[in-house]
Amino acid sequence: MKESGRGRRREKIRAVIDTSVLVAGVFWRGSARQCLVRFARREFELVVSEAILQEYAETAWDVKNEEDLSPNPQPWLNWISNRATFVAPVPLAEPVSVDPEDDKFLECALAAWAQFIVSRDRDLLRLEKPFGIEIVDDRQFLRRLDQTAARGK
Repeated sequence: MKESGRGRRREKIRAVIDTSVLVAGVFWRGSARQCLVRFARREFELVVSEAILQEYAETAWDVKNEEDLSPNPQPWLNWISNRATFVAPVPLAEPVSVDPEDDKFLECALAAWAQFIVSRDRDLLRLEKPFGIEIVDDRQFLRRLDQTAARGK
């Protein structure tokens, strides 16, 4: 962690990446892949729960098999499992997203005090900023990382 100009330690950005961004990053080049590259460079802390990691794995293998893609997602999944921060999700009192399956990302972000959920899912993006957590797409997230880096110099 770097220190701010006032001598306080500035916390690293914490983010939850939803499955659509993770899978796009594993199989295709583009902004979703850049999010994973920025995680590899430790520009932010990726936070996951067991349920999210399980969904990553199931969906990545489904996409690989359905699309007959050559990349093996397992090394990516192992890397995320080893490098991400695991949290026990904070259960929501009632569903927040139109799709209750998306609430796992909110529950994880709440438990981690994450600033962002990075998603391509319209149902999640529509929520905008529940509980003070910004829900942004991968391109917006990369811009936010750039802005944060520029302020830190």
